[in-house]
Formats: sequence, structure tokens, C-alpha cells
Amino acid sequence: GLHTRAWELGLGALLAVTLTTTRRAPENLRAGLGWIGLVAIGIAIATFDRVEHFPGTWAALPVIGAALVLISGDDNPRGVARLLRLSPLQWAGSRSYSLYLWHWPALVIGAAAIGREPGPLATVALVATSIALAEIGFRLIENPIRRSPRLARRSGLSLTVGAGLLAVGAVVGLAVSNVDTTTRTGVIAAAPEPAPALPEVTDVPPPTSADAIALDAIADALGARVVPDNLRPSLLEANRDTSPLYGTGCHQYLEERAAQGCVFGDPDGDITVAIWGDSHAAQWFSAIDLIAEQRGWRLVSITQGGCPVIDVLTWNRSGDAVFDHCAPWRDNVLDRFAEEEVDVVLLGQHYGLLDADSRGAVNASVWAEQLPALLDRVSETMTPIVLIDSPDPPEDVPTCLSEHPEEIEVCEPGAPGNTEAAVAATIREITAERGVGTIDPRPWLCVDDRCPVVVGDILVYRDSHHLSDTFVRWFTPVLDRAIGPYIDSLR
Repeated sequence: GLHTRAWELGLGALLAVTLTTTRRAPENLRAGLGWIGLVAIGIAIATFDRVEHFPGTWAALPVIGAALVLISGDDNPRGVARLLRLSPLQWAGSRSYSLYLWHWPALVIGAAAIGREPGPLATVALVATSIALAEIGFRLIENPIRRSPRLARRSGLSLTVGAGLLAVGAVVGLAVSNVDTTTRTGVIAAAPEPAPALPEVTDVPPPTSADAIALDAIADALGARVVPDNLRPSLLEANRDTSPLYGTGCHQYLEERAAQGCVFGDPDGDITVAIWGDSHAAQWFSAIDLIAEQRGWRLVSITQGGCPVIDVLTWNRSGDAVFDHCAPWRDNVLDRFAEEEVDVVLLGQHYGLLDADSRGAVNASVWAEQLPALLDRVSETMTPIVLIDSPDPPEDVPTCLSEHPEEIEVCEPGAPGNTEAAVAATIREITAERGVGTIDPRPWLCVDDRCPVVVGDILVYRDSHHLSDTFVRWFTPVLDRAIGPYIDSLR
């Protein structure tokens, strides 16, 4: 974004207006600065990853390096110009903007066409394709327009052409991003029957997975084979069907301190319930917030993407970074809960989080070691309820359904994997020993290890591992039946 890069443009502008002054410095000094700058750029190219260093304060290294190269000058016999005047570098430099424009679509579209991360040969071929496209664009589009005598003589025409091209690009971009490419099947599905709100029980022990409620709509959905045309949300909108918590600032990312002011439900309620965990805890927010409003609970919700509730250092695949900010954030969240005088805390976490050392899933032995310590710490001031993870589909569900609109069963989560099953079993064992409430949604969402991805006209999953907010809202009465009477009994 421009707001994060404006300082880079500002540094270039400052260099431009002071260049006469900087060029008066001794040649040897300018030469040394230029070589230092080139080394700085090389270090940035070789070592920077996507989250830990860049963007951020480390961006100063290549930017200042570029400024030092320019200060060195093109007329300095000892400076970097000796190297940068070489023909291959001159060729690349003159086409650098063309390469910038073309490399990304070539690499991304190429990888999508291959269907996997390209190997070395495919990568070389895609890079060569981007270079060829850049050369074509440079010779046939950029230079003819840049050097057009007609446009050079008529500045008004230049501005008009530029504005028109910007407008066309904006319109085309908006149109393409909103095209519904879903294959129409001609099927209109009925809305599923409301999830049953069963009579409340008088005996209210801590909830366990044994409290599973058979949902007729889930069983009926196993017979469906076609994506309905009236699917809610549509496949195009699915990834935006997130918990409203995401728009409040209370679902965080890369933060060491807990968010402030995250109170929902009934602000005047006489019992305070909290949601804590990663995005798999946040996905239940809509249901718990509605339950809190109806039952008069004060709700505090603080979650963070990629951060576990147990004390384990994780590595994030999409960011290619170790998430060492999670430990101070966990401590700060517990301090916030103490300040808010939380009575009950709902703990949730995705089992796909990866250990920083092994880069594999956090396994059951880690949970066996860390969960008791967490429960001991939480139980000092709060009553914990553990949310066992929801099933993970084999791939991104909206994408899968768009590829298999008449074979939707191929997109279903199946039997849990070894790690998932072992972690869930460990959690059940530990919570049962301690009399801690445990909510396992799998018996509600699956029948005989088949977990439908479409229920009536509702899309169950918005991506490869999160429930859609539309489904969670429909599911609210079931969750209310599981946790409502028990939490009310703690007043």
C-alpha cells in the first residue's frame, strides 16, 4: 500500500533535490558508499523472508542501499558504475519496470495451471516466460507510447489517455473480481430445518462430547450430490463469510498485546463468558454472541490468527515465520480476563498449527504436557470449557465445489487424521479426568465419518478449515443446548 511505502518515495525525492550537494563529496567516499549500498541490496535479496523482516523496519536496508548507489554516481571511476555499466545489467535495468509488471501474473497463473508448487525446471520456464512478456511489452507498448511525438507535443492528450486507461483498468478489475464463475446446476435447495433447540435439562454436569445431538439435516445432506444454485454464501463470496469479530479489532494478527474493549453479548450481564484461541475459536463467535444476548451473559472475545492457547512455539506456513509474539500475547490475554473478571472461558484452537522446530503438526504428546498446565492456570480464576477442533476438509471447499459441482461428496472431510484423532482423544482424556467441559462438534457435523459440506442451501465451510458464518448462525441452537444450561448453573 502507498501509505506503507510513501517514505521510500520521499527518500528518493529528498535525494533528487540534494543530489548536487551529495555529488560534491570526495570521489573515494562516494565510491565506498556505492559499494556498501550494492552489498546492502544483495543481502536483502538473499536473506529477507515475507513476514519477519519485510515489510517493516528492515525495508530500510535495500532502500538506503539504493540511495547510496545513486549517490555514488555514474561518473565515478571507482564506483559501482563500473559494474552497473555492463550490458546485461543495462538491459535488465532498462526493462526493470516491465519485468516488475509481468513477473507476477506469469508466476502465479503458471503455478495455478500446473496445480502445485512449480519445481526448478518449471520455475525457470515461468521466469523465462515473464522475461519474454516483459520484452514484448517494453518494445510494442511502453516505448512506443513513452516516445510518441504526438503525445509529447500535446500534454492534454497524454493526460486524457492516461486517465482513460486508468478508468478502463479499474472497471475491468472490478468486473472480473465480481464475476460469478460458479457452474449452474439448475438445482434449488430448500433451507435446512432449524437446528433443534431441545428442552433444557435440570441436571447440568459439564458438557462433554457425549452430549452430541443427532441432526436430521446433517444426515439428509449426505444424500445431496449437486451444488445448489441458491447456495448461501455463494462460492464466490464464501471466503468473506467470516465471523463479524474480524471487523471489530478483537480478532488480532501478529500482536503481542491483547485487544481492548472486546465486550459483546449483554454488557450488563451478571456472568462473564470469554472466547479465547485462534481463528478456530473466533469462528464460533456469532453463535456464542447470540446465546450470550439471549441468556444475559457478558461476553469477552479475544482471539488471534495462528496463536495457540497452549504454551508451544509455532511456525506459520503462509508467513514462513516463527510466531514468537504468541507467548506474550497469551500472558496479556489472561491479564485482560482477570481485569474483566471472566467467570467462564471457552478455549479453541486449530490442530493444524505447526511446531516451530519440527515444522509438523503440534502432536498429542505436546497437548498431554501443556494442556494440564493451561487448565491449572485458567482454573485459578475461571471455569474452562474446551472446544475440540472442527473437521478439516481435504482442500479449499469453495474451490473444490467449483471443480466438482455435481460430485460434492469428493470435497467432504473424511475420518480424522492420526494427529487430529490423537489430539482429540488426549483432550477428552485430560478434561474427563479433571471434570472440565468439552465440546466436540464432530458428532454433530458428521455421520459415520462423512461430514457434508453443503446442508440444504447452506455452505458449511468457507475455506479449507473454517466453518462459514452462515452455518455457525444456523447451528446456534445446538451449541446453546450444549453450553447454555451449564454456564447458567454457574451464576
